[in-house]
Amino acid sequence: MIARALDGGSNALADELAAKFLAESAPDEVRKQLREMMERTPRNGIVGALEAMRDRPDSAPVLRTLASVPTLLLIGECDARTPRASMQAMADQIPGARFEIVPDAGHVAPFENPAAVIFRLRQFLDELSF
Repeated sequence: MIARALDGGSNALADELAAKFLAESAPDEVRKQLREMMERTPRNGIVGALEAMRDRPDSAPVLRTLASVPTLLLIGECDARTPRASMQAMADQIPGARFEIVPDAGHVAPFENPAAVIFRLRQFLDELSF
């Protein structure tokens, strides 16, 4: 992907990533908006993000230390980029974490189903006690 982004910029990846990021049921308007956002992203930003994801260290050992941090993990029901099992495994490692699935959404759940994401965030925040 880095090589393709360097050669063709954001346009070279926009269609492919939109197809992988969005649920098949995503409306055409959402597809169009995501593609436009991707096309506006500078080549260096795309390359930098891809390199950062490729080179990031494994943070799994840190997860068990987050017991005092209220944690909500959300994943789109149709997320083809993040395996649900890996998100569940992450949630299992964080003491007290809550793991929820956003219906009718892929990898960019807040973009695809904002109402469901907002509902889950509000519910989570309302249940916190300080």
